[in-house]
Amino acid sequence: LMLAEVAFRGLVGDYSNGIEQLQSLTLPLLLSRLQDLFLGQSRTGELKDEEIVRMACAVFVTMDTDSDGQIGCREFIESCTNDGELTMQRMAQFFHRDTGIRSLRRFLDDTHVVAHRVARKSEFYRS
Repeated sequence: LMLAEVAFRGLVGDYSNGIEQLQSLTLPLLLSRLQDLFLGQSRTGELKDEEIVRMACAVFVTMDTDSDGQIGCREFIESCTNDGELTMQRMAQFFHRDTGIRSLRRFLDDTHVVAHRVARKSEFYRS
């Protein structure tokens, strides 16, 4: 929990205010952080810009549990502590379009469809 709180504070750049006074995480801010985080994969072509946008949109919609267009610190902590392990490489592979989606995953997991639908609605999506 404490690690998730510190991570949120780092994202919004505020280490002094109480949790309730922290600004919320917005999609543009999350996108900016993910673009920085995946800069290496972007430079090598492992991820395209629009794939990082889809990733940001999917992560944002998942973490924005009350659908108010922003992620508060408590939402962020909840999202970070209620799931399994997810590595940067796995995220890159998951959102990279050149990686084929196996039929079983396509049948059991519609995240790729949801990510594409949400990303298309974003002002940042170009494809």
